[in-house]
Amino acid sequence: MPRAPGFQAAARHVERWACFAWFAALPNSNSLEAISFSVWLAASVSLLPSRLNALASLVRSAPFVLFASMCLLRFASVAWSDAEVQPLSQLSRFLLLPLMLGPLVGSWPLLLGGFIGGACACAIILIVRNVRFEGTRTYVELITHGKDIGMMCVCFVQAFGVVLCLAPALWCRHAVMRLLAFGLTVAGVLLCGQRTAILGTTAGLAAYLLMLISRGSVPSGERRRHGVSAGLALAAVLVLLVSNPRTREWATRWAASFDQPATLLADKGLADDRGPLLRAAFIIWSDHPLLGAGAGSFQPELASLCKQSPERLGLTPERASGFSTLTTSHNGLGDELACRGVLGGLIYVSLVASILWAALRRPGSVALGVSLAIWLAFSLTDAVTLRGTHLAILAVIVTAAATINAQRRRDVPGDGPVALDQA
Repeated sequence: MPRAPGFQAAARHVERWACFAWFAALPNSNSLEAISFSVWLAASVSLLPSRLNALASLVRSAPFVLFASMCLLRFASVAWSDAEVQPLSQLSRFLLLPLMLGPLVGSWPLLLGGFIGGACACAIILIVRNVRFEGTRTYVELITHGKDIGMMCVCFVQAFGVVLCLAPALWCRHAVMRLLAFGLTVAGVLLCGQRTAILGTTAGLAAYLLMLISRGSVPSGERRRHGVSAGLALAAVLVLLVSNPRTREWATRWAASFDQPATLLADKGLADDRGPLLRAAFIIWSDHPLLGAGAGSFQPELASLCKQSPERLGLTPERASGFSTLTTSHNGLGDELACRGVLGGLIYVSLVASILWAALRRPGSVALGVSLAIWLAFSLTDAVTLRGTHLAILAVIVTAAATINAQRRRDVPGDGPVALDQA
């Protein structure tokens, strides 16, 4: 029985505002994000019969097929590991996100504005708490992402990238509002105090400059103005990195850990673990080349290496005893190769290539390229294929790329609304 027009109109309103709440909650609270997602899902399901044709086009696009393959392989790889079966709800959540986001293409300015607003609200709270000398981490441990400040800094850097590329198209059209959004997202990045956040910001600025230079995505006058602003910001970030003694020391130790880790791993800082962790991922992959060791197998495989042959990782036996409890290689490609073998690695690389191809094929897709660059920067030092916040942001990026591919197949003329590039 067909739905009444009034019901469909109400469901569309609920869907859009629940999605807005999901974007706004993403930088702030897992609980609020889960509640808004549930309401959004219910509204989307009620509208599914009228969207089958449009969704069929989205599902056939290469970015969606590869993203779905990565999620399905992650679940299937439990079969050849000793890990517990991952709940289907977690798997279906990330598979559903692009299908739920696709029909909302025309509302991207509103939705991404909600994401920026959520990040700015979080930054204001962090500023207030730091002014009162209670510290950023207290707020993170009590309210946000399960005591993991890294998940919040992911959202801050992505929000900064959205402001950088799309500020004129969002709610912050006015110069004062735009400056405020820039200031608060940058404050959030700095207050998180993570070097990875600075790395992501640098990657986003660099990608923005490269895409402005290589593509005529904005008028020449605006391109010069935006390019100068982004170039100055990138130069300031690089000066900050180079002039900071702690950053120079960390970079030197991290690079040296690949060659001489045994003399450098007296402390237990995770930054010093990156080299041995990546080496462990490749050793595990060499032992299980085709399909990997299976989901959740990195930690037991690492523990076995640390116990039987810590010298293969360049670790002393004393350091290896504390090292063996780590659960990921903190590298996106390393995790896929170790747990899902060459098949998982090929899907991962192909997914990134398909998104990049979509960004390069469409004029005006600067925001898509910048978002991908930021996500890839985080993939160098974090488990981006295993953590929910990273996968949620990847689902947004996949939706943008899949929509571009779907519209190109339909030969839609002009620069109609496309995900991250609504102007």
